[in-house]
Amino acid sequence: MLSGAAKRKKKKNEEEQKKRQQGALQKFLSGSRPTAVNLLESAEPEAEPGPETRPEDAVEDAAGNAAEDAVGPSTSAPSQKDKLMEEQQPARSEPNIVLQQEPLDPERVLTSYPSDPAKWDQIDDRMREYFALNHPCQNIGDFSASQRKYGDINRSLTKEHFFRKKLNGETLSRKWLVYSPSTGTVFCYCYQEVDKESFILLDDHAIASLIPKIGHRVKFQKQHKELCYEDGCRRTFEYIRSFQRHVLQHPFPEQQNISSEQCFRGGTGASVEGCSVPISAQMQDPDISDTSEAPTEENEDDECWDELEPETLAERIALFLATLRSKSAQTYSAVSFVVQQTSSLISDIVNSLQRKTLSLFGKLGHEDDPRVQELVSDFEAAASPFRGLESDFKQMQYFAKSGNFIHPLEEALPGVSFVQRRDSATGTVRQVAVQDVFHRVPLKPLLTKLLETQDILDVIFTWQQRENGVLLDFYDGEYCKNHPLFSSDVSVPLLLYNDDCETVNPLGSKVAVHKLGFLYFTIKCLPPQLLSRLSSHFLVAVYKSDDAKTYGIDSILLPVIEELKDLEVNGISLNTPRFKGKMRFSVAQFCGDNLGLNALLGFTESFSSNYFCHICKAHKTTTRTQTKEDVTLMRNEVNHAEDVRHANLSETGVRRDSVLNNLSYFHVTHNQVADIMHDLLEGVGPYELKLVLSSLIEDKHLTLEKLNFRITSFDYGFPDLKNKPSCDWKA
Repeated sequence: MLSGAAKRKKKKNEEEQKKRQQGALQKFLSGSRPTAVNLLESAEPEAEPGPETRPEDAVEDAAGNAAEDAVGPSTSAPSQKDKLMEEQQPARSEPNIVLQQEPLDPERVLTSYPSDPAKWDQIDDRMREYFALNHPCQNIGDFSASQRKYGDINRSLTKEHFFRKKLNGETLSRKWLVYSPSTGTVFCYCYQEVDKESFILLDDHAIASLIPKIGHRVKFQKQHKELCYEDGCRRTFEYIRSFQRHVLQHPFPEQQNISSEQCFRGGTGASVEGCSVPISAQMQDPDISDTSEAPTEENEDDECWDELEPETLAERIALFLATLRSKSAQTYSAVSFVVQQTSSLISDIVNSLQRKTLSLFGKLGHEDDPRVQELVSDFEAAASPFRGLESDFKQMQYFAKSGNFIHPLEEALPGVSFVQRRDSATGTVRQVAVQDVFHRVPLKPLLTKLLETQDILDVIFTWQQRENGVLLDFYDGEYCKNHPLFSSDVSVPLLLYNDDCETVNPLGSKVAVHKLGFLYFTIKCLPPQLLSRLSSHFLVAVYKSDDAKTYGIDSILLPVIEELKDLEVNGISLNTPRFKGKMRFSVAQFCGDNLGLNALLGFTESFSSNYFCHICKAHKTTTRTQTKEDVTLMRNEVNHAEDVRHANLSETGVRRDSVLNNLSYFHVTHNQVADIMHDLLEGVGPYELKLVLSSLIEDKHLTLEKLNFRITSFDYGFPDLKNKPSCDWKA
């Protein structure tokens, strides 16, 4: 097993070998067919140390602790240019080898090579593509222009900023840094190929990580523009988010439909043939000819990518509002305030532009042109983007009508509650009986909407079909492999989670009065990068905790269980480009805190009981000394049925037969998961860690000062910087 440093060294050697082979091929071709030489390639200097060193070699020499500073290629190379011009002689009678059909002017390549990144805005798209294939010169040399003075501190760029030294002594070169001698600043040369399928799944943090950062010693400027290669689009974008939204507008390639019979390959879950074909493979290979008809100039003129029709504009505004409402820190009153202020701001800006535009058309004598009148209508529509979405009621109405909002259902509970209502006519207060209810989200339309989302089935099937022999997920365990549904049919496991939430001050007088209980679910066959997101957790039901105590949790679970039983038998019918057929669902496990989990599964809700564990039947006195599992004490369907018939809580720990046992592929004794957050991270973990550290310090293996220093100096990485622990530990 190679280490990370060994893998990088091996990769570096392979790249150097490829460069040497390419250089030999270029020399051979240039000697036999001077007119067929790629002038872009021939414009590169030879890879020998000196003033004509290539940028890549200069960086590698510096990374290898070269004694002298590496410098970039000189912009004046008359000998090389004259040599190229003299070589333009009639070709020999050998087969014609064409490396580039339209070579660039060699004089322009050699004499106008903009080694200074501050001048990159003067080059065209072909030169940008040349930079994409060949890293530009880093200009590692004289950094006098980078000197800055901050108060009494003088700072300047040094050669060390272009390299990173790891803890194991390995030196890595930052090839994406390019220095501008004229401005004394550093530019970020960012170029990374990402296929479309992976690009869609990138979140904000992943996109931001494509642009590396250096410290505060240098001024950082981004000079890179994203170029779209989809279907010959060639549009450029300065912002990565705009580029991502634009890529999603391009249709995916036509691919064959996959039936339910083709999806399953037995044993470890579903498997789809051809799901992991890179979408960007065709667009990245210039030799693959596209059979579709190339767009003509007229088609390009007719198609306006930035034009927003009224329907499209409404969808964009609705997406903006939905994103704003999804933020947990935003109240609905704050959303309404943002809508009002944003609408006023946009209206002022558009009206100002409208007046200037109409004034210009009036001076030109085109105010009566029908196209001008149409433009006026467009201005008026743009001035009121939130028309029809001003209030909360209209927004929810639009979301429901669009089909993207699954309206919750109100389910009645067996009893009523009496509340005080004031009579508006007489002003007197009287007691009114109100039906007790809870709300739940229907699972069928929600799951259908989720699985019909673009590419979600591709992600699920690709993750299910992996076979690496490592226990990474629910599908890798023996429970799933032996499950009667998950191991023999196209199915999706669901993980349900239950927890309570206090909506008021936990120290106030209203504590537990307004306490709510929530039931969530997650699709367990998603890959970790999606499963770990909060957006992958979906609400099933919300209820008052007092109602669960009054009527029992089974009265709340019963409508949910009935729908889950239907999903186990009938499933849902999907009709997507990648899958057509029936997909079934079942509960894989229930998760939650121990108190809530025992209540859901029908066990005792007191942990001072004799038999408090929902996994085994060990007595509480035994659990205080037992350190190994006793398989004879494990709960199963047989002894659980006997305990239910026995109906003695103190001798069995079973309070009732849970309604969850009505499911075809789930039983409460099969639920052997524990919530790591409640049991370890917020449970016994901190206490055990405290005892272990105390023992190490007492045995002189570690000092408290060294422990505090290690906590302070540890590299936590970007995800954990905000969770860095305090280091004022005392004995």
